[in-house]
Formats: sequence, structure tokens, C-alpha cells
Amino acid sequence: MKIQYKVSFSILILLFSLIYFPAFSLAQSYKNGNIKQGNGKITGKVIDSKTNEPVEFATISIIKKADSSIVTGAQTDQKGIFIIESIPLNTYFVKINFLGYNSYSSLPIELNIQNPEKFVGNIKLEPLTETLKEVSVTGEKGVFQMGIDKKVFNVDQNIVSAGGSASDVLQNVPSLSVDIEGNVSLRGSENIRILIDGKPSGLTGTSKADILEQIPASAIESIELITNPSAKYDADGMAGIINIILKKNKSGGINGNASVSAGTRNKYSAATGINFRNDKLNLSANYNYRYNERFGKGKSLRTSFLLDSINYLDQNSNSDNANSNHSFKIASDFYLPRKSTISLSIAPSFKVSDASSVILSEFLNENKVISSSSNRLNINDEIGNNVDASISYKKIFLKPKQEFSADFVFSSGLEDENNNYINDYIISNFMTDASVNQYEKIVNKSKNNLLSFQTDYTQTIGKKYYLETGLKSTLRKNDEQNNAFIRSANPTELIVDNKLTNIFINTENVYAAYQNLAGTFGKTGVQLGTRIEYTDNKLEQKSTLETFRKKYLSFFPSLFIKQSFNKKSELQLSYSRRISRPNSRYTNPFIDYSDPLNIRFGNPNINPEFTNAFEISYQTIVKATSLVSSIYLRQTNDVIQSIRQLSGGDTTISTFANLTKNQSIGAEFVSKTQIKEWWNTTTTVNLYSSQLDGNISGLAVDRNNFNYSIQFMSIMKPVKDFSIQVSSNYRSESITPQSRIRAIYSTDIGVKKDILKSKGSISLSVSDIFDTRKFVFMTETPSFNQNNDRKRESQIATISFSYRFGKIIENLNNRRRKNSDMQGDQNQDFGE
Repeated sequence: MKIQYKVSFSILILLFSLIYFPAFSLAQSYKNGNIKQGNGKITGKVIDSKTNEPVEFATISIIKKADSSIVTGAQTDQKGIFIIESIPLNTYFVKINFLGYNSYSSLPIELNIQNPEKFVGNIKLEPLTETLKEVSVTGEKGVFQMGIDKKVFNVDQNIVSAGGSASDVLQNVPSLSVDIEGNVSLRGSENIRILIDGKPSGLTGTSKADILEQIPASAIESIELITNPSAKYDADGMAGIINIILKKNKSGGINGNASVSAGTRNKYSAATGINFRNDKLNLSANYNYRYNERFGKGKSLRTSFLLDSINYLDQNSNSDNANSNHSFKIASDFYLPRKSTISLSIAPSFKVSDASSVILSEFLNENKVISSSSNRLNINDEIGNNVDASISYKKIFLKPKQEFSADFVFSSGLEDENNNYINDYIISNFMTDASVNQYEKIVNKSKNNLLSFQTDYTQTIGKKYYLETGLKSTLRKNDEQNNAFIRSANPTELIVDNKLTNIFINTENVYAAYQNLAGTFGKTGVQLGTRIEYTDNKLEQKSTLETFRKKYLSFFPSLFIKQSFNKKSELQLSYSRRISRPNSRYTNPFIDYSDPLNIRFGNPNINPEFTNAFEISYQTIVKATSLVSSIYLRQTNDVIQSIRQLSGGDTTISTFANLTKNQSIGAEFVSKTQIKEWWNTTTTVNLYSSQLDGNISGLAVDRNNFNYSIQFMSIMKPVKDFSIQVSSNYRSESITPQSRIRAIYSTDIGVKKDILKSKGSISLSVSDIFDTRKFVFMTETPSFNQNNDRKRESQIATISFSYRFGKIIENLNNRRRKNSDMQGDQNQDFGE
């Protein structure tokens, strides 16, 4: 199926027409006949009294004044809104309960024939206050917030990652680990899905580490972790979802922000954003710049067991990298009458990278005497650009929890990379070997395109149930072209090396449908979901005229059960089935010769992984501590692993293969404690055991390993407008099918001072203050052993300054409600 990426303006107009006019007609039907004669309606919105953020899924009870009996009730939606209809005319109290907040009870509300409807406005819930040795737990929005279904890390409050990238931010997020290459793992697994503002991006065609390095920390508002997603989410991502929420000002009026930072050894960043918002329109524009230089070094010693001898390879490498990123985002929201919103956004980004590395290799005989050596210099330059664009429509109807939305996403990325290799090979008599190509050049061009369309519809069924359903199509195309050249006898002439020239096209189309049915029975909530995905994946190897195609239909059920015991405790049981589809890195058979003694290539025949994930979570508040405890089990079939083998006496070959299965069982504990009024801590402990089964080249693999990780964050505010943050993390030794990875640990520290009447702030941070963050692993096979020690610059000091400006309209919501009433809209606008 050929993917069409050009969408004409007329098609967009038709799309909006198909979405808006049927929804408008449906809304009119509810408006004209929804309120029965003699019945009343109570509406309102529930918000946090400290942060003014909506309180989701709070329980609303309508209590009859005469006998204190509960007449009806509901829950708030994701925006804190509740609409309760068909209430017999009488006098009532509105009572609200939610975990972690004090109960709320209203003054008497009378519904009569003259006034059958009552809008109670914004109801502010006070966070629950516990006393422990005269310590108050307040509702201030902190760095880390815990929910029963997701965890939210607020980057604005994080000091130690100021001036860094998204990768630096994730190093301090509970449950996550980041290795020396920037690869992120969640509870020990790297099979995660990364979303940006809840949507896929063309950036995801590259490696996850590249995505994170291109996003400045200053552009991020928060990080959401969803460890066991429901059927509403894409099934891709074995361990869960990381959703990166970019900044978007929600305050009324004209306001903005600006920040600059400078780090040791040439690291700079700048960011600015401006926002305009009134009752009909929201416009925002953001720009971020980041320049970063980093060095790296590595050491490797390999012992090869040949038939009649043993030889050694000793390698030392050094690298220097410099990259700059420019990213922009322009977004707009148009607030239409009757709770309709159209949102548009476009986000282009550009990057330039220059890097150089040198690998010195020494070959030693069994007596560890040098027999020959080589020196390989790589000079790399890369440019790339990416653009993400989206169009969204949302309609909220009069009926409680009835909502329709449609999202159209287009993303495209281009990368041009040049690798120039200069080789110097010395044999035992210290003469250059003329048979070795002295100069090689590899030019890589890649294109990543993504097109996605999704519709979602939610509606209540009776008073206890609600239904979510939707459709989604995701079309991806990754085109990689590698052109290799070597220098001929003429020193100024390059000729094509057909052996290393390759064009590889990966086209993947996924069509999905889902539904979730949820209901509440007293203090018990149940959600049952099913997702169906049809995958059509085509791999084309142009140089060999080979085509690989896989088509398959997959079912992904999910189940969530939540039990509330009291205002402080909840228990949740969840199950979901997930998939991890191999990307081009795993399937492209092109041979990577950047290190000719350790070559790598993909395997187009590997299959996707399928995972069954179970989790039990318990959330409670004990005095001044909020605690979330989880026990989880993951069973993965056809698990994808990197496999290395010795070829000849000097070269190892790495590729990917499916093993039989991997089973992990673990427990995670996340606690947030208010030690003093000015001091809180967050501690995350993750314990898990993994069992890996399969075979490599006919040899059975049966490896069992126990792992654990500890993350600790302390935030202190000893005096007004001054903060100190310390973050430490430790990840124990872990295993792969052939290797053992040593423990990794580090500590970051940062201080922040608010200035200019709290409109500005200045901060100083030092990452990895003890310079301990390095990657050490040992590979053991019957034919060779290899020890690797790699270090990337991680001890960095950064100073940052930020400033907020503009005027905020405090009564914006009241103005919007007034305008809505003037238009005759009976569905009051509660704000966005």
C-alpha cells in the first residue's frame, strides 16, 4: 500500500466538515430533549485548592437534605467536570470525596420549577493534612506526583536537569534508568514506547536515545509513566509508555518566559515562549536552542579461543562530539460554541552534529606480545530536520462523560550523515599493509515519515457505566540509503564499494480498533478493554532485490479493577497484553563497519515480541508519607536479543535473534515523605528477577538473574525562595543472554534561588558529582571473552537563569462562562 503524505487544503476542510457537523447535530438533539419536565441538573468543576489543577475521578454524591439519603451521584471527568441530570426537584447537599483530599459538603441547594438547574462553579478541594511531629503535608505541586494509573514527574520543579536534555531529565525519574548510550529502561526493560504530547512523532523513526538528546529539558513540562496501559493506548511497548509533555501555557492574557544556561566545556542552551489566551482563542509560540560538546572514551580487551592457540585484541578509543539543535513550536486552540475545540500545531526542528573518534587496536599473540596494530580515524558530520504537525477536534456534549475527538498527525524527518574513515594498519615488521583500504567513505541518507489518524468517542451508559471506543490508523515509512566508497589507485578518485552499498525500505501500516467498558459498583471500579491491531510490514532490500513481508492480526485484552477502602487507600489489579515490533535498527541487514573488528547488522527475519503483563498496586497515605507499592509480572515470548559471535580470529559479528521467552517478576515501592514543612524526599526501590530461555547457534540459554535499583531524591527549602535538590541512583549488576553488566550509580545536586519578586530564578547544578557514571560489561561465550569499559562525559556543572513575564487574567473562566450564556449555550464552559 503506497502511503500518501501530501494532504490538500480541500481534504482538511472535508475532514472538519465530517467531524463537526454530525457532532453538532447530535449535540442539538441532546440540548432539545435531555432535561425532562420536573427534573433538575447540578453541574460544576472540582479543582485542587493549591494548584488549581482539575481533580479527576472524584466521587460526587447528591444527598437529600430531608433524610440524608443518597439520591444519585457521578465522578468527575479528566477535566474535573461533573454533570448530574434527572434529579427530582428538592433540596440537596453536594458531597465530594477523593483520595488524598478532605471531604467537601456544600450548603443546601434547592432545585425548583423556576430554577431546575444549578451551576455550583469551581469547587476547591483541600489536600489532606496529616500531622507527624508538627509537620504539615501541603498540596504544593512537587517534583513527583503519584497516581494509581500513572506517575507524573514535573520537570519545572526539577533543578538538577536544568540546561540539559530529555535524557538528563529521565535519569532522575523514578522507575527509569538511562545507560551510557542514552538508552532508557523502565523496570529493567528497554522495550518502551515514547510519545510526545500523547502522540507519535517522526523522531521515533530514529533511536530513542536520539529523540531524547534532541529535546531540551527547558521545553518539557512533565514526564508521564504508564506502566500498564489500557486498550485505549497503542499496544506497542512491552514495558509501558513514556509520555513527554511539552510546555504550553494555560494562563489567560499575554505572558511568557525566557531562560538561558551555560555548562562546563561548551554547553549552552536558550529558550523562550510567549502565549496569548482569551475566552475564544489560545496562541502559543516556543523556541529552544541547545549546543552540546561531550567527550567519551573506551577500553576493550578480547580473548579469542582458537583451535590451537589463544590470541588477544586490546582496543582503546576516544571520541569528541558537538551537536546543536533548534526547535520551534507554534500551536493554537480555537474555542467554538457548545464545547467544541479545534487545535492546530506545527513543530519543526533542526540539528547539526560533528564528531570524531579514533580506535587504536593492538593484536597480541598467546604470549601477549604485539604482533600488529591498526589505527582507525572516523570523522563524522550529520545534518537533520524534522517537522511534526497535528490537527485535533474535540466536542463535549451535554450528557455526562459524552465526548468525541479526532486527531490527525503528520511527521517527517530527514537525515544526511557522512562518515570518513582513515585507516593505518601496521604489521609485525612495522610496515604499512598496502592491501588495507587507507580511505573509506560511507554516506547515509534516511527519511522517516509518519501519518496517523485517530477518533475516540466516550459515552455513559445508564448511571454506572461508560464506554470508550475508537479507531486508529498509523502509517510509517523508513527509507535508508547507504552509499560506500573507497579510494582507488588515483588518490583523488573514489569508487563505489558495492559490497557495502545498500538501500533498505521499511514500510509498516497498523490499523487498530479498541473499546473500554467501565463501571463503578460502590467503592469498586472495573474496566474491561479489547484492542485489535492489524499489521502489514514490508521490508525491501534493494541491493539484493529481496522483499520480506509479514501480515498479522493481534488481539490485546486489558482488565483493570480498582478498590477504594477509604479516603487514604486504594488497590488496583491490572492486566494487559503488549507487543514490541522490531524497527529498522533490528531488521536492516546493512553491515556497520565503523569498527571492522566488531561489525553489526540487522536481521529482517526476526518476529515481534508479545508480552502478558500483570500488576497489583496499592496506594495509601500513612501520616506524612504517600506510598505506592506494586508487584508485577511480565512474560515475553519471542524475546529479541543482541547476539555476538566470533568470526575468524579477529572479528566479532553482532546481530539480533528471537529467543524463546523471558519472564520477569518484581516489586516496586515508591514513597514520598514530608519530613519537615520545608523538606520532602522521594524514594523508589525496584526489585526484580528475570529468567531468560532460548538458544544461540544451537547452544541452550538458561540465565537467571536478580536485579535491584534504588533512586533517592531530596528537596529542601530551608529559607524562603531558596531550594536544594539532591538525586542519587543505583542500579545493580544485570545480565543479557551473553553478557554481564556491572552496577551503575551516580549523584546529582542542584540549588535554586528565586529573584526579581519570584518572576525570575537562578540555579546551579552539578551532574554526577563523583564522576562514577560509566558502562562496564563482560561478554562470555565458548569462543571468546571480552571486557568493555566505556565512559561518556557526565560530570557537568551548569548555571541557569529563567524569567517569567506578562499579565495573567484571573477571571478568564468567568468571562468564558458569561460569553457562553450570552450565546444561549446551556452547557456551561468550565475552562480548558
